[in-house]
Amino acid sequence: MKAKFTLKWISLSALLILIGGVTIYRIAQWYYCLPPLTSYLIPGACLTVDEATYKNIDSAEFHAVDTNCDTLAKEEFVEVYAYRNDAHTVLPKWLRKRTVVFVYDPWNSDEALPAISAPQPGHILIAVSRVSSVEMRKSEWNGHQIDYKIGQVEYP
Repeated sequence: MKAKFTLKWISLSALLILIGGVTIYRIAQWYYCLPPLTSYLIPGACLTVDEATYKNIDSAEFHAVDTNCDTLAKEEFVEVYAYRNDAHTVLPKWLRKRTVVFVYDPWNSDEALPAISAPQPGHILIAVSRVSSVEMRKSEWNGHQIDYKIGQVEYP
């Protein structure tokens, strides 16, 4: 009887540790914008490339990151990250908090990257000619209003 009790507690403890570990990873993934978990579980399954950097756009810096995963199905998405352009920080760029402001599935790898500009102070314009679908877009970030100019959305 005592062996069953111990085995049950060991199984329950292992399950709670697994759930806690996944929860901690998901929180860290959200805060630090880490790559998908499949890139660690299946080495080589996901390829993440920082495709473009847009500096000094209305006191901000933007990065377009293209992630391409080949697991059971092909998945590609582009994430646009925003950083505060803080020249006085001693933290390296990889340690500063970045915010995802736009995520979309590109229609074609050739047309994947957006154009980012500041037409007027306090406004950011993110333009992309054609996307397959839009996963997420923020309307404001750090006191800036974000406008989008999307030419064509194939699967709204």
